[in-house]
Amino acid sequence: GEDEPLQVGLIEAILFARAEPLKRGRLGEISRLLPNQVTSALERIKERGMSDASGVELVQVAGGYQLRTKAAFAERLKALLAEAP
Repeated sequence: GEDEPLQVGLIEAILFARAEPLKRGRLGEISRLLPNQVTSALERIKERGMSDASGVELVQVAGGYQLRTKAAFAERLKALLAEAP
């Protein structure tokens, strides 16, 4: 529906703000979205992460979901952060 982009953005923002993996149910509690809305949002976030234009990807960890830097950028990012003042 027309609210889907907002739902996707909300779930993405929650995952970005939290360091630990979050289970689907917990994402629903925090976002106040229905289970099918959370599932749909996670699918869209995963699809966006598959694009070469994205530096992050959605991964399943410890029974939950987490946004992580793509492996392709990990070494370069590590080097850049080490050089930063």
